[in-house]
Amino acid sequence: MLEANSVTPTTQPEISQEQQALQESQELFYATFEQMVVGFAHIALDGQFLRVNHKFCEMLGYTHHQLLAKRIQDITHPHDLETDLGLLHQLLQAEIRTYSIEKRYINHTGIVVWGKLTVSLVSSGNKQPKYLVTVIENISDRKRTEASLQRYNQRVLGLHAIDQAILAEKAPQDIAQAALCHLRYLIACQQAMVVLFDVPTNEARVISSAAEGEVIFTENTLFSLEQIFHLSELHINKFRHISDLTTLVMPCLISQQLIAAGMRSSLTIPLFVEGTTLGELLLVDPKVMAFNSDHVSIACEVADHLAIAIQNTRLFNRVQSDCERLQTLSSRLLEAQETERRYIAHELHDEIGQALTAVKINLQMLQRSPNKLDDRPQIEDSIAIVDQALQQVRHLSLDLRPSLLDDLGLQAALRWYIDRQIQRTGIHIELRCPSSELSLPPNIGTACFRIVQEALTNVIRHAQATSVIIILQQRENSFHLLIQDNGIGFDVQVAKTQATHGNSLGLLGMTERALLVGGQLTITSVPGNGTEIYLRLPLIACVPSP
Repeated sequence: MLEANSVTPTTQPEISQEQQALQESQELFYATFEQMVVGFAHIALDGQFLRVNHKFCEMLGYTHHQLLAKRIQDITHPHDLETDLGLLHQLLQAEIRTYSIEKRYINHTGIVVWGKLTVSLVSSGNKQPKYLVTVIENISDRKRTEASLQRYNQRVLGLHAIDQAILAEKAPQDIAQAALCHLRYLIACQQAMVVLFDVPTNEARVISSAAEGEVIFTENTLFSLEQIFHLSELHINKFRHISDLTTLVMPCLISQQLIAAGMRSSLTIPLFVEGTTLGELLLVDPKVMAFNSDHVSIACEVADHLAIAIQNTRLFNRVQSDCERLQTLSSRLLEAQETERRYIAHELHDEIGQALTAVKINLQMLQRSPNKLDDRPQIEDSIAIVDQALQQVRHLSLDLRPSLLDDLGLQAALRWYIDRQIQRTGIHIELRCPSSELSLPPNIGTACFRIVQEALTNVIRHAQATSVIIILQQRENSFHLLIQDNGIGFDVQVAKTQATHGNSLGLLGMTERALLVGGQLTITSVPGNGTEIYLRLPLIACVPSP
């Protein structure tokens, strides 16, 4: 019989060895599950997460609680969902035992995360599917590296294609067009164009453009240099990247037109070679911040190749043009020499020869005349003929080279020559020389005299002018010659082309004389508004060494 205050002791049930082993196995499984270096999850057949480890949560930026409230469909990229569900269907139909794919997930901030997914199916004892076991390895770094290598490979191939296209073309316009067509595959932009500069004329010309849709600036569109940028930036090799054109306080004219056309971003790369800016490569797009550092790098590389190609083409064309001009000059020079020899021979034979023949006949008549008192008329006639012959020889000599040029210099020789032309043609020709004395080397004096001579010959023959002004000005290190007329003018470019083909020796002769003494000759003319010929000569470079 038990006492009232006694309490029957209770005993804990003993745990069997099997239960203890199962408990230890579960603890080991959960410890391993959480400590795995890859993502691990159990997923219900409808896609609901049942269990996820820390690495999977870390990979996507969710907490355990947040992920367990989602389904796999919620965090799979839409473009990869169909493929994933298709393979899952095959797994559930026992068509495959497992599958592995590379797919994209969307993390908690909306960023894409790449994972290598391996899926297996866990079934019950009666082989009914229970849940999915998934292993997810984060391969985002590898994918970024692969994408970077792919972009680099595309860039190399694209640049190679641009180089090949550039090398295959001859004219700057064709070179630029070939480069733009390939460049827009590397840099997705709506508009791309190449602009070349002409500093002496203060002009910028669009030589090529490519666009998705209608181009904003067509080929041969002209701007002044100030309408594109500040002239202090002309020879600075630095790209200009504007993320939003509408934020510019004082946009230049070209930026204003781009904004009006709906463009927002612009990337400008100078075509820079040997310290000179030939032009620029301009890319624009309607999106704000459309260009990144890769785009800048690609555009700079293309611009470098393009600048060299255009410069080489210009030099080649210049050399070819110079060779053609020299060939033409050589041919015409021989022709001019023969013409001059023919003229001199004609003068000597027909004029001076006849005069001397007449003198000879008179002298023979005097020799045979028995009456010496009648000799006075023949003697006077002979003297007159000799005087005329001497005058003809003097004129012939002066036409070949006036002695005044050697004795008194350029100014005196020009005044004498101008007076002769005024007497012969009646054209008003004025010589202005601010300095009373010109100190010029003989080669420069000769070149200037011949240029004036050729210019006045052209005015008399073609210009229909009534007035010509010639200005000589010597400064400290340079000499300047300006010839202006009020004639009918002409198309300079057409005349130069014709001169290259041998139709006008005068223009080529003046240009060549200027080049031979280190000068630069500029011819400006507008049909109906006269002509201006300007020669600038650096004196230091031209003075011969003692």
